Amino acid sequence: MSKRKYESGASKRKRKMQEETFIDKQKGSFLKYLTTNKNVDNEQEEINVANEPEQANVDNNIEQINIEIHNEQTNNLSTTPIEVKEYFLGFLVVENTTGKGLYDAIVDEIKNIGLDINDVRGQGYDNGSNMKGKLQGVRKRLLDINPRAFYTHCGYHSLNLVICDMANSCEKASEFFGVIQCIYSIFASPTQRWKILQDNISNLTLKSLSQTRWESRVESVKAIRFQAPQLRKALLQLSKKCGDPKIKSEAKCLATYELENYEFLLGMIIWYDVLIAINTVSKSLQSNDMCIDDAIDQLNGLLCFFEEYRENGFEKALDYAKELALEMNVKPEFREKRIIQRNRRYDENVHLL
Repeated sequence: MSKRKYESGASKRKRKMQEETFIDKQKGSFLKYLTTNKNVDNEQEEINVANEPEQANVDNNIEQINIEIHNEQTNNLSTTPIEVKEYFLGFLVVENTTGKGLYDAIVDEIKNIGLDINDVRGQGYDNGSNMKGKLQGVRKRLLDINPRAFYTHCGYHSLNLVICDMANSCEKASEFFGVIQCIYSIFASPTQRWKILQDNISNLTLKSLSQTRWESRVESVKAIRFQAPQLRKALLQLSKKCGDPKIKSEAKCLATYELENYEFLLGMIIWYDVLIAINTVSKSLQSNDMCIDDAIDQLNGLLCFFEEYRENGFEKALDYAKELALEMNVKPEFREKRIIQRNRRYDENVHLL
């Protein structure tokens, strides 16, 4: 009986159902730490207008900032709930990225659209010193002319910087994400290589790592986390079919020394758990109806999740890694680094005690 070349529809549906069940289970294990209360009294909201600029690089050669305006709308404060509206004004090209240069650009734009700078009741930026600086930043300059423009740091950017610094401080983490990017890059071009990938993987597509939104890297890890056996098969096929010796070597090394490495599989599972938890909170912090109380609850819940994961999550990750390793016929053992012993030469002096 000939072996199927492609996976059957029933097998695909079964695998997809297993993946969705696992993802829901992982999210559920994290969401139980959140005590979010969405029924917040509208009368507690004090900020009427919020001006939120943040730096954005749409073009690598042009420095730009995007400006958003938040305002509260209500007809009758006593009977009608306050409704918060968000408006994206657009991107501004700036040549001077100092605190003064960005402040002048923002103030000029506010005046151009007919708004009064004295009506601003809130401001929120990323954690750049030119934006939030207490002495020369945009925050300080705006407060000097309008003390009622209450400053709140951007929780999403702070969370993004925390995970970025956490990953960059660990050599193993840097190597792990380097491998993730190499796997994507080797299939990205030309189209013949991407075709080999598509022939083996039909569910989740490989994605390049984001350099600015770290929490979104969960999508890059997810594609490999749930398709590691198929991805290894694709890499081995690429090593046999590709005519470029360099690509052949890289593909075989990625399949043999990375995807067949138990330590890499364990790190992949741990990073997926961490990133999916952070991504859940990050998306929530960016929602239109998010308030300060809910944001604090979300971040506290994230801290509780990490504390619990430190105590019990590692053991669960080991179990998942062992299951995946056995599925891929990989020994669930950490590779030991061989100690190199130098032979002693005949003319070397040996000092005996």
